[in-house]
Amino acid sequence: MLKLSACLTALAFLALTACTPLRLTMDLRPATSGFAKSEVLRDRGASRNSPAVALIGVTGMIADARTPGMVGSTPGLVDQVAAQLRAVEHDPDIKAVVLRINSPGGTVTGSDILHREIRRFAQDSGKPVVASMGEVAASGGYYISLACDELYAEPTSITASIGVIIQTFNIHEGLSRLGIQARALTSGPNKAMGSPFEPPSEAQVALLQGIVDRFYARFRGLVVERRGEKLDRSKLDTMTDGRVVIGEQALELGLIDHVGGVREAFEGAKALAGLDKARLVAIHDAGAAPGSPWGALAGADPNATTSADREINLVQLRLGAGAGMSAAPGVGFYYLWSPPELP
Repeated sequence: MLKLSACLTALAFLALTACTPLRLTMDLRPATSGFAKSEVLRDRGASRNSPAVALIGVTGMIADARTPGMVGSTPGLVDQVAAQLRAVEHDPDIKAVVLRINSPGGTVTGSDILHREIRRFAQDSGKPVVASMGEVAASGGYYISLACDELYAEPTSITASIGVIIQTFNIHEGLSRLGIQARALTSGPNKAMGSPFEPPSEAQVALLQGIVDRFYARFRGLVVERRGEKLDRSKLDTMTDGRVVIGEQALELGLIDHVGGVREAFEGAKALAGLDKARLVAIHDAGAAPGSPWGALAGADPNATTSADREINLVQLRLGAGAGMSAAPGVGFYYLWSPPELP
């Protein structure tokens, strides 16, 4: 214990005296061995042997990539959810799935992969999948919801934000004023496209905008395809301009099927599966049994890569400019809603 304390003190001293920005995090995660099932709801008259509906949490940024750590890395949300779906696909007790979504979105590719994985699961297994939107199911969070057979949202859920964003910035002019010149040697005129150190080119901006437009057309087309006749087509341009709406508005626009929470989504999943009485079982990492549907999903960091991330921060130092951006996504194209931040 004394040696650990001394090491931590030394690390803290080195971090405080370093000349470069540094973030040091030490995580202790419990070992897990696959997924466990915990019953969190049971219909009156149902038994412990009654058919079940699986509850899977989809929390945080949607990404295909793993998140690096001091030791190893953690799976991305796409991998996490795909693995949980795989775990229940051939489980004879599980007759349907409720995805409890609490996500502002994520990468374009990650969202598209997870959408297709959910559709593949539903088609191959024959088990209906119901979306239950929590606090936020916006942009990529709504994109993956479209893969489900029915969509439920809390009356106060934040959803929609149908659109694409690539965030760019340019510091060329600022560097020039300081007498600093950056020069990239490239193999072609567009190899440094979007570089913050090069003078902005309208032709290159047009190329990036073309990609954004194609991704947006894919998102909008999916909304029309999956929502069908339920969609208020007269307001299609308005509802797909990037704005967010709450659950009650989403129902009026035809973006969802029902207003309700986990219990209502459970009832909807049973109806689609032809079940009279059933159990709702949470699928979660082994070693942390929840006591309620919300306990199975609560406590997760909405900025974490997966809902299963748990960490004990022995030392966490954020120093230097840009430290506040540690949770921000990297460079890329996103189906993402960025809510206003508190000062």
